[in-house]
Amino acid sequence: LRLREADRERQKREWEMKERHAEEQRTREEELRRRQQEEMAMRIRRQEEELHRRQQENNLFMQ
Repeated sequence: LRLREADRERQKREWEMKERHAEEQRTREEELRRRQQEEMAMRIRRQEEELHRRQQENNLFMQ
């Protein structure tokens, strides 16, 4: 009986460790996704600013 309890405890510990690993993995992936989205947004903003600057330069040439 004591052996079975010890085995059950060990299985529980292993399961908890797997759960914690899975949770850490999820957190890392979320962080990575968020960073990629932020980089994408920054890139788009920079492109829009560049486009706006070029349009202003073109307007100056047209006058």
